[in-house]
Amino acid sequence: GAAAKAYHFNGVSNSMFNSSVTLPLSTGNANRTMCFWGRADQAIAGVRIGVAYGNSSINQASQIGFNSMDTNAPSTLGCAYGAPCSPAGYIHQNTWHHVCMVVNALNAQLYLNGGLLDTNGPSAGTTVSAATWNTQAGPIEVGSFSGNYRFPGDLDDIRIYNRALSTAEIQALVQQPNKKIYVTNSAYNGNLAGISGADAKCNSGDANKPGGAGNFKAMLTDSGSNTLRRACTTSYCGGTTTGISEGIDWVLRPNTTYLRALDGLPVFTANYNGIFDFSTNNFTNAIHTTSFQVWTGINFGVGGEWTIDGGPGQCGSSGTNIGWMSSAGPYNGVYGNSSAAAQTTTPAGVLYNGFETAACTVARRLYCVEQ
Repeated sequence: GAAAKAYHFNGVSNSMFNSSVTLPLSTGNANRTMCFWGRADQAIAGVRIGVAYGNSSINQASQIGFNSMDTNAPSTLGCAYGAPCSPAGYIHQNTWHHVCMVVNALNAQLYLNGGLLDTNGPSAGTTVSAATWNTQAGPIEVGSFSGNYRFPGDLDDIRIYNRALSTAEIQALVQQPNKKIYVTNSAYNGNLAGISGADAKCNSGDANKPGGAGNFKAMLTDSGSNTLRRACTTSYCGGTTTGISEGIDWVLRPNTTYLRALDGLPVFTANYNGIFDFSTNNFTNAIHTTSFQVWTGINFGVGGEWTIDGGPGQCGSSGTNIGWMSSAGPYNGVYGNSSAAAQTTTPAGVLYNGFETAACTVARRLYCVEQ
């Protein structure tokens, strides 16, 4: 999903609708695949449709979306309208997820972020239950169905195929095109005007920003009770049921390769949790060929890799509990080394370059990641 290009729906009155009943879409129980990228931003109960088409009668429409966003176990959903559904796959509010449903004459298969789900959660080789499919040639709707089940959040890259895609083809949809990462030419003290201010600096005409590229965000973690950005809450996002859902507005996409904007060389490929595992590998190339100190606020070396440094190391302003708002002497911020390809638990490297955090009075650069 791309926030600058996706469509936003308010969960109350917004949707998109094509009333044509002659669209060249699969009907009956003919093969089909329906997919979307979605990011829900409200804890709303019940079924919330990403995309659907057909008639609002039992078994006469195909639909996929999210379910039970107001509970502790929100999930994906894919089925025929009015038929028993088997929601599966833990999702998280304010996080992009890729959902696909593949239908053939035998069953329906539901995929989350490229993985096949069963009714009990993420696992391989199991299908979700499907009723007798008899989809009719009806209208197509995005963000709702029959004026109901309205989606709360962003939808992007909606696709419908008149064939059953293979697992490899669905995984290719998740593995989006390569993205760029760069180090700012300008350096800043710890008062970045918060996370939003750092993002603005990545998009404000910095001399190192690659021409023709899209929107960029700063690879920083926030601090305090008003956490606006983080990668993980456990080391390497290793929670048994959480994984990628530990992130908030995180800047890296799962299974995406990031290229050095300086010369186009590959730097790393993010894993399924939208991070890089330094415990097993180093970057292919450093983010920059020159050594610069770069603000990150990311923890390494004391357990909880890729979590928010609890120093605190985000130049927090006194009394606000918000990071990157102070250049005052008493405050500190974590920084990394732009020419490093490794991150050790010493710690030293790309994201965290020493046990002690550094004074926020000193100007340092930013890592900016294409979205």
